[in-house]
Amino acid sequence: MISRSSSIRYLWLAVVGFLLFAIGRALSFVGGSLPQPRAQLNESRVELGTVQVGQSVRYTVTLRNAGGARLLVLDLEPTCQCTVPELATRALAPGASVPLVVVFRPRSPGAKHQQVVVKTNDPINPALVLSLEAVAIAASKPPGGSAAMTPPAAPGHGP
Repeated sequence: MISRSSSIRYLWLAVVGFLLFAIGRALSFVGGSLPQPRAQLNESRVELGTVQVGQSVRYTVTLRNAGGARLLVLDLEPTCQCTVPELATRALAPGASVPLVVVFRPRSPGAKHQQVVVKTNDPINPALVLSLEAVAIAASKPPGGSAAMTPPAAPGHGP
């Protein structure tokens, strides 16, 4: 048999538990309506065309905060050392935008598919990906032809 003091204690625990649950739910609804940052790139894929090996190409896209809270750029991660992202500021007020300049300099010929990952505090889309496409070709020879070549020495006649 449950004593009267025990049943009051269980009732009290149930009421406190219900109140804590109700307060938690109310706070989650309020927290869901707080302004949040929203990161946007005006382009997500860039075609750079044909680029000579060793030649630098600069391309600019716009990073915009379309949200209602400050956007923080936490990191810029290129997929190779041939791609260097440049950003003037890493904090954007609501509605603000900033140029994201990408310098691409291929080191070898061939089709190139590189990316820059923009990591932010946007809770919905924390990582934006900018894809770069290019075809790198060998550098053209200097005017006047190639450098003079010395034929190999005959066996036994080397220096």
